Amino acid sequence: MTRMIESLKLMWAGLGGSGRALVLLVGGGALATLLWIAFSANRPDMTTLFSQLNPSDAGAIVDELKSNKVAYRVVDGGTRILVPSGVVHETRLHLATRGLPQGGGVGFEIFDRTTLGTTDFVQRLNYQRALQGELARTIGQLKEVTGARVHLALPQPSVFTEQEKPATASIVLNLRPGARLTPEQVRGVVHLVSSSVEGLNADRVTVIDTSGKLIARPADKGSPGGSTGQFEAQEAIETELERRVRTMLEEILGPNKATVRVAAQMDFTSVERTEERFDPRSVIKSEQRTTETQNSSTTTPVAAAGTASNVPDQAAAQSQSGQNTAKSTKEAETVQYDVSKVLERTVLAPGQLKRVSVAVMVDGSYKTTPDGKGGERKEYVPRKAEEIEKIKVAVKNAVGYSAARGDEVEVAEFPFDTSAMEKERALMDEAERKAFWYSLATQAATGIGVLLALFFVVRPLIRLLKERRRQPAFDAPSQFSISSPPGVDAVGSGPPPPPALDVSTDDPLREGLMELARNNPNVVAQLVRAWVVRKPL
Repeated sequence: MTRMIESLKLMWAGLGGSGRALVLLVGGGALATLLWIAFSANRPDMTTLFSQLNPSDAGAIVDELKSNKVAYRVVDGGTRILVPSGVVHETRLHLATRGLPQGGGVGFEIFDRTTLGTTDFVQRLNYQRALQGELARTIGQLKEVTGARVHLALPQPSVFTEQEKPATASIVLNLRPGARLTPEQVRGVVHLVSSSVEGLNADRVTVIDTSGKLIARPADKGSPGGSTGQFEAQEAIETELERRVRTMLEEILGPNKATVRVAAQMDFTSVERTEERFDPRSVIKSEQRTTETQNSSTTTPVAAAGTASNVPDQAAAQSQSGQNTAKSTKEAETVQYDVSKVLERTVLAPGQLKRVSVAVMVDGSYKTTPDGKGGERKEYVPRKAEEIEKIKVAVKNAVGYSAARGDEVEVAEFPFDTSAMEKERALMDEAERKAFWYSLATQAATGIGVLLALFFVVRPLIRLLKERRRQPAFDAPSQFSISSPPGVDAVGSGPPPPPALDVSTDDPLREGLMELARNNPNVVAQLVRAWVVRKPL
């Protein structure tokens, strides 16, 4: 090791100023590259444990990680915690058993610690807090929601029914940037809260976001579905019609070549109509006919009045000659007429489509022409009238155009201003190119650093060690050789004359010999021994 250090000193002394600067530069760069590679290789891959944390949850999680000696890093102002990717799942399960994160509120774990002397009012208040916290945690599980707060207004029960007040609820949602809840999700949140609170109706739940925008409110009385439901129904129809037209035009003209706007007029009036119509023509309702026939006979006496005609025997003989017969017929007919009528009851549901207006803006085509300065510019080419008319017909068929309903469809052509989009696209391309070249340069620098370290540090050291192994036990340095007087051989048969040395204290040769003797006494002894025993040639 001592010989190697001395060799390095000699090699360093033999280098010039530029050589030393080059060695320092290359060696420093190679060392920095190797240290960076070693640091990157040993640094654990950190991934997100939890994000969008409130300060209380973040502090509790950090304390738990410290107690379990898990490496972590807090970023994004304390709202996101990173841990090594190899232990993220185990850490989440462990924290879940500790009830973390809590979502910024207390849940039913508040009843895990019972205290003596708790009043009924405090118990009811703790139950309300726990219920609000549990509902907020459940709503926060939606991927569009980063946090939620639930406020419940639970009035005291009363023994008198007319004095009871209904329960109400208010929900504040913190949505992710760019996220939006669908109407189905809003209704799901409303019904989740109403079903979890006793005596709470879904019509008495209000939902807003952190920007103050009303997402759901109690239904208006006298209006089926409320104004919010009417707006959602109208918006759903407009969105669907717009989607139909836009997707069709994108397949025909290409993406970002058409802008579609649809305005639908809806009739949300609930109508119940009863109609009774009469037929002016007479109709026989019932008819009855009766026929009655009657036969009668009379006897006329032929004898003269007196006693003889009243004697029975004589009266029977005389009756055959005085009998008359009569027949009578009676007919009756009853006919009842009535006027026909039709009774019709019609109920018209709200939400009838009354009128549709569609506006379509179409971009033309472009061709590239030289600008005379060695570059290119885009020239706008308008579309033909026949093509615009075909697009208009296609749009009418897509929205279900009805002239009787008074629908309107307008298609106009204008050159679109795409400068902002092109600028954004250029910035994105530039960022991608920078990221690519940065990654390539990092990899290239790593490889070059390794090669430089091998060629300029490791290889010279190996070569120097090999040369030191091939050298004899002593190789007298030329700068420390002792010169003989002129004309006298240093290895003659006779004893050599004393060397011509300058014994002045400031002689650099003397100082070098003294330094060599102090540092390497064995080497000096071998030198003297070689001078003594060396034979003449």
